[in-house]
Amino acid sequence: MSKGAYIGVDGVARKIKKGYIGVDGIARKIKKAYIGIGGVARPCFSSGAEYYGTITPLSVARSSLSATTVGDYALFGGGEPSKGASSTVDAYDKSLTRTTPTELSVARYRLSATTIGDYALFGGGSGASSTVDAYDTSLTRTIPTELSVARYWLSATTIGDYALFGGGGTLSIVYTTVDAYNKSLTRTIPTELSVARQLLSATTIGDYALFGGGETSEGGDYSTVDAYDTSLTRTTPTELSVARSSLSATTVGDYAL
Repeated sequence: MSKGAYIGVDGVARKIKKGYIGVDGIARKIKKAYIGIGGVARPCFSSGAEYYGTITPLSVARSSLSATTVGDYALFGGGEPSKGASSTVDAYDKSLTRTTPTELSVARYRLSATTIGDYALFGGGSGASSTVDAYDTSLTRTIPTELSVARYWLSATTIGDYALFGGGGTLSIVYTTVDAYNKSLTRTIPTELSVARQLLSATTIGDYALFGGGETSEGGDYSTVDAYDTSLTRTTPTELSVARSSLSATTVGDYAL
């Protein structure tokens, strides 16, 4: 449920306390209202209560999962339920209808995901796992070459023709390793990160994939940022203003944040 619905009045947002619609010149009170989401009517107002569009929840409640998109689907894979690890993958199409495709080949959490060409890739994870599962636009699963090093708490993003999985670790070791998968799911190993770290974050801006922040095996934090261009050449731009791990990254317009 939302905290309120608003309407623009003379350029100012006014909170809707009661909703009415004109019918034959007479104001009629709105009892139920719907909004179109992905071509499907979803309730947004009912007897004075306003709602956002709601969708079917994940098939399994879990944390430490990973998500990406491929074709007409958003995929949520793996994770940690109340006990153990999950291999579940939930897929939502453009109408927000949920289906459950073939599970991951190995149950795991603390994995990472990104998309390259016609494939959504889920790599690494608890265990430590080196497994990579690939889902195509029809949600058919294949299993390409494993990561070169088994690890979790890694990060992933895509640049040009490559999906990159960088950093990560185990209980006692952290890695500088970067694995690159092209559109045919062939794996190469470009130049390593400048600093070994886990719990880092990644995003892409223009012609660069950025891996920033992260943690050492002893728990110290890094401010380092590594940048890979479309030819997988690595440079090291200005550091983050504050060293930190378990951060998050995204891109808007001409900026990576």
